[in-house]
Amino acid sequence: MGAEDRMKVIARHLSAAKNKQGTSGVFCDPHQKIIFRNTSSTCVKPFTELSSGVEDRSKNETGDCDFNSSQSKSVKSIIPKSRQELLKWNGWGYRDSKFVVNNGVIEFTGNRYPIGNLTLPYFTQWVKGVFNVDLGRRNESQPLPKPEDFPSPFLNADFLHAVKEVRLSFSLEGIDRLVRSHGHTLHDIFVLRESKFPRIVDIVVWPACHGDVVKVVELANRHNVVVIPFGGGTSVTGAVSCPENEKRTIVSLDTTQM
Repeated sequence: MGAEDRMKVIARHLSAAKNKQGTSGVFCDPHQKIIFRNTSSTCVKPFTELSSGVEDRSKNETGDCDFNSSQSKSVKSIIPKSRQELLKWNGWGYRDSKFVVNNGVIEFTGNRYPIGNLTLPYFTQWVKGVFNVDLGRRNESQPLPKPEDFPSPFLNADFLHAVKEVRLSFSLEGIDRLVRSHGHTLHDIFVLRESKFPRIVDIVVWPACHGDVVKVVELANRHNVVVIPFGGGTSVTGAVSCPENEKRTIVSLDTTQM
């Protein structure tokens, strides 16, 4: 199915929902501007939002985070440090937004998108016809690992002490490390659901501004540790995957709180 045909399917579902419920909405692409919009609806950006009450942390003369910079923009991240509370730990997207099968018909949960909380009979027919999918078959994912099941981190004690000294926010929790040790390729998702990664990051650090990033890089260089920058986490190039045989401490530098 081409892009134009997919848009027609989406428009058909939206039209059916509007006639049934008397409402209208907006279809948003996270990589583009609004595709559909009416005068009563707006498109909510999925990753960041403007907030007049929160100052962006910019670098001051000492390299620390300055909350009072008159030149900084008011930007607040909506991705929490515990990203698994908002996003699927073993799949793509928000936890409350997913396809489910109810009485043989595909539905989409949540209210973030126009197709949320709607039955999708046309989409169901398309899935059956194109992919020959048996909607009655379920392949359950393995459960979230228990804290004791995560591999122990390789920690450089001097680096960890230095991180604490400069008061950088960090985590050694297994789940925080796991969700920042992979991207979102088909292989990554399969491993999450059926297997395990042989190597994950050892510590997650959240810089709050440019000055914090400088501190992390300087400390990493001084103590010979590995730094892997981490942003949205949707890499499909293996850029955030950990080298299996790396014995040095691997730091995930999570930029979502900047």
